[in-house]
Amino acid sequence: MRKLFVGLLILVLCVVLCAAAAAEGTAEIILPEDVELPEDLENPNDPVELGSWCIPFKHPGDTAWLIYAHTEDCVYLGLALYEPEDPEAETIVFPEGIETILPGFFEKTPNVKRAVLPASVNNLSMQCFEGVHRDFVIECVPGSYAEAFALEYGFQYDNGEKQVIGWTITDPQEKIKWIVANYVREDMTEREKALVLHNWLTTNSYYHKGNDEAEVYESKTILTKGYGVCEAYAFAYYYLLQEANMAGAWFSGGALPEVEGAQGHEWNLVRVDGQWYHVDCTWDDGPDAPLGSPCVRGEKEVYFLLTDEEMAKTHTWESDYSADNGKMFCWWDPETKQEMKRSSWNKDFTYVPADQF
Repeated sequence: MRKLFVGLLILVLCVVLCAAAAAEGTAEIILPEDVELPEDLENPNDPVELGSWCIPFKHPGDTAWLIYAHTEDCVYLGLALYEPEDPEAETIVFPEGIETILPGFFEKTPNVKRAVLPASVNNLSMQCFEGVHRDFVIECVPGSYAEAFALEYGFQYDNGEKQVIGWTITDPQEKIKWIVANYVREDMTEREKALVLHNWLTTNSYYHKGNDEAEVYESKTILTKGYGVCEAYAFAYYYLLQEANMAGAWFSGGALPEVEGAQGHEWNLVRVDGQWYHVDCTWDDGPDAPLGSPCVRGEKEVYFLLTDEEMAKTHTWESDYSADNGKMFCWWDPETKQEMKRSSWNKDFTYVPADQF
């Protein structure tokens, strides 16, 4: 009898484990109580548009449709606004309780200039803001996740106590000082400083040759007008590193033929914790775009702090130069506050101040 009982217990346990295994990878949709579902939704457990966990609903008396958002691999992100109530609005107010923003949401709101984000927001990425322009402002709560995100990625923000809004600054030197003063903090590591300046440049600019062949090569154009070519990106980042008291360099080379056709290209080197690395803000800023296009598009930080081996997969340069070995033609020395240039063409790479070159 005892053996029979043990056998039945094992059988029940196996059934439970099999059922759990069969259900693995699925998730029950648990909606808040007393919610309204769309009238045309036949089965609330069927995927809607984005897949599972995307059932539109709203609370009684509310006008905003909400969903539980997720990524493509169905990783839960939290509560999101399903669609804009007014696609033509310049200000979007996200209701309290919202935790994230759906990728592509702002592409439906071409006129948006401000997003009011509550303290409940706790999960954002650059994809959440695809489609916004360089005059876009995040309105947030002081000390909130949204404020920290805005600072890290170079968005203009208004926390009610401080406004960090500088797209109207037209003097390039003043703009450089403003960027560093507002986005670089003394307690940041060198990596964090290099990253936040990289993020500001790639968030507030886009690659475009413009209508004036001369101005698109100048750093002042990309800093004050928001567009330019690789040379403008490289020199703007170089000057931002100088203002932040970091060792940096502009670097010339080319792109591999199978990547972008054999052509000249410029990017940067930056020294972090005693080691030099490659940084290409241009290639971290998405594809060509027409004048007036939104600035925020796609992934960032792909070409940030790369070694020679990593960079050589897509870029080419003269064999004399190397980030790994700290060899370049010209660089900024934060200790002497001077630009240093290579004075000898032997393998020792002797540098002297640029004014003595």
